[in-house]
Parts: sequence; C-alpha cells; structure tokens
Amino acid sequence: MSDVVVVDYGAGNTRSVRAALTHLGVSSVVSSDPTKISESELVILPGVGSARSAMDHLESTGAAQALRNRFEKGAPILGICLGMQLALEHSDEDGGVDGIGLLSGSVHLLTEGRSSTGWAMVEPWGDAFYFAHSYAATCPTVWRRPRVSPSRSNAARSWAYNSTRKERVGRFGLSRAMPLARLIPCLDVAHGRVVKGVNFVGLRDVGDPVELAKFYSDGGADELVFLDITATPEDSATMTSVVADVADVLEIPFTVGGGVRSVEDAIRIIESGADRVSLNSAALADPSLISAIARRYGSQAVVVAIDAGDGVVHTHGGRVVTSTKTIPWAIEAARAAPARSC
Repeated sequence: MSDVVVVDYGAGNTRSVRAALTHLGVSSVVSSDPTKISESELVILPGVGSARSAMDHLESTGAAQALRNRFEKGAPILGICLGMQLALEHSDEDGGVDGIGLLSGSVHLLTEGRSSTGWAMVEPWGDAFYFAHSYAATCPTVWRRPRVSPSRSNAARSWAYNSTRKERVGRFGLSRAMPLARLIPCLDVAHGRVVKGVNFVGLRDVGDPVELAKFYSDGGADELVFLDITATPEDSATMTSVVADVADVLEIPFTVGGGVRSVEDAIRIIESGADRVSLNSAALADPSLISAIARRYGSQAVVVAIDAGDGVVHTHGGRVVTSTKTIPWAIEAARAAPARSC
C-alpha cells in the first residue's frame, strides 16, 4: 500500500498534488477507499473546488467517516485549502454545507474589502503570499501555529513556482495588499501542435505544446493557457492526452479551452491535469454551463473567454460573429459563477 493517499474528493485537480509528491520522490495514490485512507502513513485532502460537491463525494464513498476515524486515532492528515476548510464543522458556501467536523469552527464569506486576489504581505512571517479565494475559516479556539511558513499558494502545483518568486517579490518592494502584474502566455493549438496566425487564419506550426509549455513554465510565467482552436469548429474533443503531457511538465496553474461543451468535458479535462477550463461558444449557447461547472469545481475553475470585435461577441474560434454585446455578456458570465472558497 502507498505511504501517501491523496483523497479523491471528486471536485478538483488531484494530479498536481501527485506531481508535487513525485518531484519529492514520494509515492502516492489517489483514492477515496476508506481502507486505504485508514491504513496509509499519511493522508492529503486537497484542494480546490466546491464545498458541497466535495462533501457529497466524501460522504457517499465513506471517505468522510474514514477521515473522522483517522483523526480520532491521531493519524496525520494534511488539508490543503478547501481540504482544510472541509475539516471544520460547517461552511456557508453553496447555501450552507456541513463539513467533516475534525475541528471546531466554520467557514464564512470574507466581508467586502477583505477578500484578496494577488500578492500581499503576511505577518508574522514578513513575506509575500498569493491569495485567490473568497472564504475564510473562523474558530472559537486558537489553533497551534505551524512551525513552518504556510503554503504560498492555493494551487498545489505552485509549491515550487512560488518558492522561486522571493527575489521578484523583494525587488518590487511589496506593500500590504499590493498586487503584482501576472504573465499568462496562451498557446493556440491545432491538431496537437502549437500554431501561430492572425485572427485564427494563416496558421503556421511553431512547435510542440509540451516543449513550449515547459519553456514558459521554466522561464517564469505565472500561468499557462492551452487553447485548442480547432476543437469547436471541427466538432472534435480536446486532446486529453496532450493536456496530461503538458500538465506533467508544469509547476504553474494550467487552463485548457476549446471544445468544452458539457460538465463531462470539464471533468475529463480537469482529471487529465488542468486546473481550469475555458469556455467561449458553449457558454454563450448555454450560460447555465458556467454555473454547473462552478458548482462542481468552484468558480476559480471556470474561465469565460470572450472573443470580441466591434463591440460584439465572436464564437467558434473567432469565425462566427454574433449579435451579443460584449460588456453585458461579460457581466452575465461573471454573475453565473458565485464566489467559492478555493
């Protein structure tokens, strides 16, 4: 049996957690099997997603009770972001959700002016940390402060990426709650190759997506977007094998778009290693798809890409001009995905 079990909570990317463990030379398995959770040396409960979706999965598989039993025995459990919050008794997210109940306390929406997206200085460590969430935990008792600095990101694969940013943070002389600009390359991919063109026409081959993804990741990019620009026009599925290969070489958040028409498509892409999915044509055709994906994985896991020109939205890789106005559609799309904990 593996020494480390990454709990399959059915609501986010567990592949990146395993990638971090592999980098450290630690063997692991993703599972919701109560026996494995009970008997493993260490259990990790990630990560990012929706509280209700995650708790429904944990309770239905028996993983939640196995975690409670493990906690009672004093066996170690590492909670990451949503996983830590689910360890509490209750969350206000999704209209109210009972947590696993390992710790006393609850999770509440941050009040206006306190939510944070970007880098901010955190005391008493005196270092810069990246925040991208809308909920925070409160408890009636004081938890013991860890002897090491907390994770520098709510994205599991960012453990290495953020540790390289100390020099950059220091150089900019951050003040409290001061955000940094972020570098996010977007790779247009057609038939498994990265391409370059103008307005999605006159495409020419510029390289292998895996090699270029690693190049940008190693070069200091903050995130990477992988867009299959032929998936929707040609009615073909996004190439999940390529997504998996790209995810294996990244230590930064990874968004994938093109051909995402259903929650099942989003599940397939995220389980292949992506952190987020990007919607365009399908979201415009059915705005409820935005909410459906957000309910399962959290609003941070769904991005609505808007191809715009002359004040209206374009779809199908920019090939179809619609009558939908750009700004009203952007507002509607943003409202379709409520704030999530991680």
